[in-house]
Amino acid sequence: MTFSALRLSLLLLASSGGLLPAADPLEFLHVTDTHVIDARGVHPSIAAQRRHLHSAAANLQSFFDTLSAQPPAFVLVTGDLIDGVSFQGAEGDTRAGQIELFAKMIARGPVPVYLALGNHDVQRYTVDAAASKPAGSDASAAADRAAWRAAAPCFRDGTYYAFQRRAGSTTYRFLVLDNGSLKDRSFAEAQWRWLEKQVRQAGDDPLIVALHIPLDQSPASAPIREILARAPNVALVLAGHKHSNAIEEISLGDHGVTQVRTAIFATNPASVRAIRLFEDRIEIGATGRRGSTEHTVALHAVPALAH
Repeated sequence: MTFSALRLSLLLLASSGGLLPAADPLEFLHVTDTHVIDARGVHPSIAAQRRHLHSAAANLQSFFDTLSAQPPAFVLVTGDLIDGVSFQGAEGDTRAGQIELFAKMIARGPVPVYLALGNHDVQRYTVDAAASKPAGSDASAAADRAAWRAAAPCFRDGTYYAFQRRAGSTTYRFLVLDNGSLKDRSFAEAQWRWLEKQVRQAGDDPLIVALHIPLDQSPASAPIREILARAPNVALVLAGHKHSNAIEEISLGDHGVTQVRTAIFATNPASVRAIRLFEDRIEIGATGRRGSTEHTVALHAVPALAH
């Protein structure tokens, strides 16, 4: 099967009926919102507000420990990897080391782990006596992104990046975006230029876009949607942030794309979604049910559209 001089149109199917079987699919696992936190020494008011996340690190470690029995090709975690870069301490000090803790955990995993940054991954929290929750600031986002680049191999060339995987004769291109904090206009615009270049270079290869905050009708999503609207070969969008499961069809210009959200992992370690890539389709599993197929996206080769 070749996609030379062809474009891809996408169809969301309720099942895989009628599609030809493909040998040796590539399976990866989608996880999001792991919210790992080391609350030792953190100010009591912050620790209390984060009590529901105190098992997040143990949940993630247990997840990695079980992968060896049936390893996927890789794991993709779409943001809010940690609950915060740092927290005000009980003595007014700063409790950091959260990025380093997470990096050590994924380094011990048995398979490659690809990461996207979320809003919590560039937030630093202090006590706010006048508010019901800690005050977060992303004023140091540039420095925190640099720390992530030093800590995680997938960020070696930057916190937005691309990688490829093959299923049969089909090359899937993954575009991992950093949309958790876009207040730095120069950073955001550089990322959009990079995305445009990646879309052009992809040719007819199906694209899988991974990011933390789902694409919606908000102004923050507009630049991404405008760029992807010029790429009818976008096969799938993977996101998190909303802490809930959804498989939805979103509009990109004159075509649609399937966007998959997976629920928060930190408080529900069953929130793991298996996704299988075939030469002619993508099978999306239900969370907590590896081997299931909740929806299928079929890749159809059609004549190139006139410009």
